[in-house]
Amino acid sequence: MKKLTFFYHLRHLAKNIIKNRVRFRLVILGLMVPAIVLMTSFFVIDSLYYSQFNLYYHYEENNLIQVDLSSSEFAPRKYLQEMLGEQMVSFQNRAKGYLFDVFTETNTINLYYDFIATNQSFSGGLVMDGDYVMPSTLVSGRLFELDDFTLNRPVVILDTLSASLLFPSEDPLGRSITIPLYATRPEGTVVVEEVTLEIIGLVETAMNQEVSFVEKLKNEESFQYAVQLYTTTSIEFENVTYVDDIRYVFYHTKPLRRMDPFYFNGITSGVVVYDVTYFQQIVSEIQTEFTTLKIGFLAGSGILLVLSSISMVSILIFAVKERIGEIGVKKAFGATQVRMMSDFLFEGIMVGLFAFLIGFIVSIYLVYSGFFVYRLLNPIEFFYTVFIEFRTILLTFFMIMVSCLTATIIPARYAAKININDAIKFE
Repeated sequence: MKKLTFFYHLRHLAKNIIKNRVRFRLVILGLMVPAIVLMTSFFVIDSLYYSQFNLYYHYEENNLIQVDLSSSEFAPRKYLQEMLGEQMVSFQNRAKGYLFDVFTETNTINLYYDFIATNQSFSGGLVMDGDYVMPSTLVSGRLFELDDFTLNRPVVILDTLSASLLFPSEDPLGRSITIPLYATRPEGTVVVEEVTLEIIGLVETAMNQEVSFVEKLKNEESFQYAVQLYTTTSIEFENVTYVDDIRYVFYHTKPLRRMDPFYFNGITSGVVVYDVTYFQQIVSEIQTEFTTLKIGFLAGSGILLVLSSISMVSILIFAVKERIGEIGVKKAFGATQVRMMSDFLFEGIMVGLFAFLIGFIVSIYLVYSGFFVYRLLNPIEFFYTVFIEFRTILLTFFMIMVSCLTATIIPARYAAKININDAIKFE
């Protein structure tokens, strides 16, 4: 029997699909569903992860460490600055207070502020927010210069979200903002002075801060929002009691990997270290959360594929019985058992490939449509970006092909072992 071409197999497969369209539709649908579940879920999870931590490699590369401490003097900061130089970024909460209310059509936003003093190593790529240093970039203006510290210039850097609330229809660069400073007196908390600062730069708002703001904007009629005012450590407030909280962020600090609270507490007197956080650990915890979701969807898709494979076996065995006459004719013309098995395995692979391609197209459509709807419902500056990893596509393709081959082997062996005399009787 002469060797049949690839296109002959395709035409033969198409003929069988048309002849048994209902059966093949069930097989393809059974394979498509787990493929769509797996790829769609992984595409969404990867998009959420890389939209929020698109500079994750920066954390690994630079070995970021955060130290939270309180101090009755500035010796720890001075000591660490001398030891690390430009490798350290420090943040100190100088003052907190109330600004004013912002009214929208549906919300009342109570604007408060946090004065955050930072050193000259401050970068738009290291913006403090809660317990995280989030990736960011300078949007416009400039960062702090040496003269800002030496000349004690009254300058401030804002994030874009805070700037839009303070100056909703104006360019904030070059404008001045007057901040009331509060202190506790016997008669209560009062404004003791006001400080006017020039806005010199805007950095991107931390992603988790912006998402939190949007959630409150959608679900709460009235809520508080803290505007972060990044200033220089040279600015002093005479009548205000400083918030006794200093945070340090180190990077390129491989020699300091073994630091812990006990080490810092022994540096000098007047300092208490509360916590030393390695950002590899923070990002690792977030990665673990996303990985757990992936494992869940992977397990669910695997179970669906097993069920599909079982159904596929019974459907293909029934299809083999319908084609016993065809099998007998092929064997009469010299087709071997290996040839018969390879023909059916080829058909199984082609069905799996067809199901994979349809599932991939549907998954892409669902993901992009879902994020498009999200953007329509959340018209804010930051949008989640669809991120598709090739290894997700490769994993899905591998699982589909393995399922198809596994499910096709039994029917293929059954077809190969059919006796030629019994098979011809059906023709």
